[in-house]
Amino acid sequence: MRKQEFLNILSRRITGQLSPMEVKDHIQYYDDYISGEVNKGKTEEEVIQEIGGPHLVAKTLINAKDMTGQTNSRDTYRTSSQDVYENVYGQTKEGTGKRKGFSINHDHDGWDIRYGKVKLNTWYFKIILTILAILLLVGILSAVGLVLRVLIPIVVPIVIIFFILNLVSNRRYK
Repeated sequence: MRKQEFLNILSRRITGQLSPMEVKDHIQYYDDYISGEVNKGKTEEEVIQEIGGPHLVAKTLINAKDMTGQTNSRDTYRTSSQDVYENVYGQTKEGTGKRKGFSINHDHDGWDIRYGKVKLNTWYFKIILTILAILLLVGILSAVGLVLRVLIPIVVPIVIIFFILNLVSNRRYK
């Protein structure tokens, strides 16, 4: 599917479901997005396949509209397409600004794994995670050591007593 066909189908699917301003904003966004990805070296077909097709995008946009609780009335409608993207994808169209929750994105620069605004796949986060794992391991080993320190003086004499009783009882029956 080519970009123009995608945009036409998307426009037909969301017209009447969203305000004319929203339709215009969404069509402009996807037009810019597809063009940007094509400029990065992808084909229009690859980009559209990654997006998921116009029917899926339209359904997502309409569902996002329903989730915001806004109406289509010009007097009460205040949600921009920017707000819809923030609500649905947890980030702004530009990939900056307020973020909510866990998100994973992949582009030509590689993976971008975030929780909120915190980027999780950076070298310093990996160091922090490694330090936390080491601290957890040390804590577990300390707890095991403490338990052994308490149990060994109790368990070793009991085991010795059972061993001696077993030897004594086996000699009697021979």
